[in-house]
Amino acid sequence: MSANNREFFRVEEEAYVIIKYVPKNNIRQVAADISASMRMNNLATINKNIKDGLALINGRNRQLAQLMASMDEKMDYILRVVEGGSMEETKIQPINLSSGGCRFYTTEVYGSREVIDITIRFTNLVEVRALAMVVFSKPASDTKYGTHEMACEFKAISKSHKEAIDTRVMDRQQQDLKVRHDDRYQAKPEGVEDGS
Repeated sequence: MSANNREFFRVEEEAYVIIKYVPKNNIRQVAADISASMRMNNLATINKNIKDGLALINGRNRQLAQLMASMDEKMDYILRVVEGGSMEETKIQPINLSSGGCRFYTTEVYGSREVIDITIRFTNLVEVRALAMVVFSKPASDTKYGTHEMACEFKAISKSHKEAIDTRVMDRQQQDLKVRHDDRYQAKPEGVEDGS
């Protein structure tokens, strides 16, 4: 199966989405940073270590764990300020994901063809980062995740982050196929042979 076809395989995932507007004069620099940098992989490892440590401390001393969690949030806030500009981090939400782009909910309003720096943090704390172009943004109704539904297409992404998305998509597809197979097998009346 060619890599190009993978862009069209879409799955529903749950993840946090962190987005930041990229001005036109910064697009090349951000694209180069994203394509060349492994910083987000390192940050994901650090975040996982912190979360694991907090879970361990919480079992022994809840007040200390809450203090450490607050300090972690403060450091995240300082990092966002140092990186400049406003950044939105969503709650965990369902996102529609492929290796070519994603669709998710946001409270920020973006125009078609605007460029964003997007980080997707999965529930296992693996993070991927890409430079993306907004395909559409439209008002969302009946959702607790944000005021707008937005779709974007990845324009610059490191090879390792693209592979992480491909792996995630393929794993989820296999899970979905297994569930469908199990449901079909259980729904088959007794005594009926499967003709396939």
